[in-house]
Amino acid sequence: MTLFDDFLAFAAKREFTTIVANPPWLVSGKTGVAEEREYSRLRYPGVRLEELLCLPVFRAAAENAHLYLWVPSWLLVEGLQVMERWGFQYKTALLWEKVRSDGATDGSCTGYYFRNATEILLFGVRGTLRTLPPARRQVNVLRAPKLSRNRKPDDAYVLIERCSPGPYLELFGTVERKGWASWCNQGADGAESLPRPRRKQLTLEL
Repeated sequence: MTLFDDFLAFAAKREFTTIVANPPWLVSGKTGVAEEREYSRLRYPGVRLEELLCLPVFRAAAENAHLYLWVPSWLLVEGLQVMERWGFQYKTALLWEKVRSDGATDGSCTGYYFRNATEILLFGVRGTLRTLPPARRQVNVLRAPKLSRNRKPDDAYVLIERCSPGPYLELFGTVERKGWASWCNQGADGAESLPRPRRKQLTLEL
């Protein structure tokens, strides 16, 4: 089964108001050489841009829905392309600043031009859904330690639940979350189960 077919089967008769995606990006020929090598060492396979673009995420989204898409800074343009193809309009972004135990910015992160001590969480909307009232007081910067194996800070999900309504879906998650549905979990139990798309089937008409 391809990644495309697997998602269609998952999304059948399901509808989510808030979707979070944490793709294991794999893009060749970019300047983020160090980041690509880091992904290549992970236990789960990376997913190429053309594969992500063809995922029919809109099939699992409610008519009015939110999308939070994690993207490295060096793949910002590609992240915006993916968001648009998934049926969402970009609105703003949140920034995860990776910090050390003493609270200082973590300078051990890799990078090509600069050390990437931040990661971007793009926010997009399908339809006309506003964020919940607590979002009006929420700053768009999250400071938390760097985690292993593409895992994102738990505080980010607390923020999302506070600012966007359920039901919730996470794509390419790393841990099971109470009250959330999950597809293509990258955790230890699901690391070997990511279906690999066949290129000839990667065609999607919106």
